[in-house]
Amino acid sequence: MAHQEYVRMVPGSDTAVLMLHGITGTPDHFEMFFPLIPADWSVHALLLEGHGGSVLDFGFSSMARWKAQVQARMEELLATHQYVYIVAHSMGTLFALQLSLKYPDRIPGLFLLGSPLRVHMPLSTSVMSVRLALGMVDQKNQSARDMQRTFSIDPSPWLPLYVTWAPRFLELLGEIWQTRKILDQITVPTQVFQSKNDELVHFSSRKDFVGYPTITCYHLMNSGHFGYSPEDAAFLKEKFAEMVSAEK
Repeated sequence: MAHQEYVRMVPGSDTAVLMLHGITGTPDHFEMFFPLIPADWSVHALLLEGHGGSVLDFGFSSMARWKAQVQARMEELLATHQYVYIVAHSMGTLFALQLSLKYPDRIPGLFLLGSPLRVHMPLSTSVMSVRLALGMVDQKNQSARDMQRTFSIDPSPWLPLYVTWAPRFLELLGEIWQTRKILDQITVPTQVFQSKNDELVHFSSRKDFVGYPTITCYHLMNSGHFGYSPEDAAFLKEKFAEMVSAEK
């Protein structure tokens, strides 16, 4: 399935929503929110460079390019809109938090899913990741299907190609470290949603968001990193609808 950006630019709109997916992720992760965005707002669900293509496309991209791409799109939206909400998943939440320090008066809110401040890789996730990379997903495993649905890289059976990914994930760890140090500087109203059964983010990361007056952390008790239970999805849509309907 093709992974493409979702773009809806509304001439004269004063508000936009920028959506930032995670590493190896896709704009499709935000599909359930698209219908909830007011019709007179602009929307751009970004597809980061190297995503939506081959293993080597991803491997030969870089964190610096992703951050520059996000920064450029943010500046473009701010040039034509007064306000820009940011909705983000996983790695995208790191970019969102960083952007909120640059534009605190122009970002009315952050909506963050599965922020990876503390990552872990259980054996079950490692096995699922290898099978996904080889195109051998266990369709009886809901978590594996969710991972496949939100994975934007074309799998390759040639495992040596994945060596090119190591620098990207090392860069991600550095980005996590830097972002953890700025939480006490966040002034933008921020909602964080951490999943109890997250396959990549340790649930203890929810504690990193405690004690900050502008940050509220919610727990999704029946969901993982890549997919949400029906009840948690309903809760997310409820909180999202509240955010986009609130007075700025």
